[in-house]
Order: sequence, then C-alpha cells, then structure tokens
Amino acid sequence: MSLKMNPQAEYSYIPAITAYSGGVRSADESEIVHATLKTPVPWAKGFDAISDLLASFELERSALCGVELRCEKPHSFDGFDAFNNAYENKLAQWGLIVEEENPIARTNVAPAHLGPNQTEMHAFSFVRPSKCTEPSFVVAGAGDLIDQSLLVPESIVRVGEKSKAAWIARISQVMDEMEIRMKTLGVSWDDASTVDVYCAADWMPYVEESILARMGQSGLRGLHWYYSRPPIEGLTFEMDLRGVAQEIWV
Repeated sequence: MSLKMNPQAEYSYIPAITAYSGGVRSADESEIVHATLKTPVPWAKGFDAISDLLASFELERSALCGVELRCEKPHSFDGFDAFNNAYENKLAQWGLIVEEENPIARTNVAPAHLGPNQTEMHAFSFVRPSKCTEPSFVVAGAGDLIDQSLLVPESIVRVGEKSKAAWIARISQVMDEMEIRMKTLGVSWDDASTVDVYCAADWMPYVEESILARMGQSGLRGLHWYYSRPPIEGLTFEMDLRGVAQEIWV
C-alpha cells in the first residue's frame, strides 16, 4: 500500500478500489472532524447535508474525506457493484475523483435490527484547518475478504463456517487489514479514538484473543459494536476505525 496526497484537499489517502479509498490522514495544520447525522436521510440527499455543513465552515466540497452509509440489506456482488457505480457518479458530479481514483474513505453496512428501507447517510468526515498536532485519520471499513480488491465469492474467508478456527481466521484477516492501513497512514492503535465492529453473529467469544490482545492498552478505551452485517452477502465481520479530536452531531 502507498499514501498519496490529494491535490484538491488537505489530506492524503490510500488508493484502493474505485468505490472508496482504504483510509485518509489529514495534512499538517489540518484535522479531520467526524459528523454523525441525528436523523439519517437517503444517501444522495445526505450529500446536501454535507454541502450545507461544509459551507457553514467556509469549506469547499473537496474537504469531504469519509462517508458512512447504512443499506437495507447485504447486496449481491453484482448489486454492490451497481450501487457503487451510482455512488461514484455522485462523487464525480462533486468533482472529487482524483486522476480516476476515489480518495474518499467509506463504510457501508446493513443494520440487522431496524434497518432502513433504502441506503441512508449515517455519518461523514471532513478536513479543516487546525493547529492540532496529533494524528487525525479515518480507516475505511473492511470485511472478511482475503483480498479487499477482489470482490468475488471466492475471496470470502471461511464462508459459512461457524467453528472457532473459522472465526479466528476471519477476524484476524480483518485485523490484519486494519493494521496494514494504519501502518500506511503512519498511525497505530494508540492513535485511534474510535474502533467500530460490525457483526450480527456471536463474535464475542473471540474478542480477547483476536482483537484486544492486538490492540494493547488502546483496548481499554473499548470497542463500538454495531449489530449490523457487512454490505455483501456471505460476509460476516467488518471493522473500521478513526482517530479524531472532534465528533459532532448534525
């Protein structure tokens, strides 16, 4: 993995697939702010809320660096591609695609309880000027795929298996991806302010061995669990994380 500076905004990103980047980190004298919508709205309309908030801070649309979505149910692989095409078109309309790469980090999961009737905007992140000297970053969501860029059924880790070995394998695969992306961003578990887990099955028996043992002292700050499924059928476990100094509700 490599880190590239976004020429349109004050952050760097990890190039990944056309639907999203692997993560973002603020540039010097900038910080990333995480904003959660009090009332989720349809995802396309959510960009209006983003535009309004950025304008209130006198920021350009290019300041957007992360998006979090909630979908009705997990997509088929083809359905996921179809949604991504619509989503990418929206980013292109905003002029956010950089040299045919998507710099925006993203998480898109399906709540297993009281889910939406359509894909909704849940939260987003943006970069703004700041004197903050601490690392500021967002790592995009990653599910239990052997290769995050290979969106095919054969890439799913131990698909359908329920044994301890299968659980350890899928969680370890996701943890590996989180750590690779953090290393690329130049940060570590100790820099994370929020670590999110998305799973609608019983993953708790494996949390100490597979997650907390690797997080070290940062694990004392806890994990934020969403009773949700990854966005593609067959996936079971997903994570993302961020390190920001400010969280706001809009």
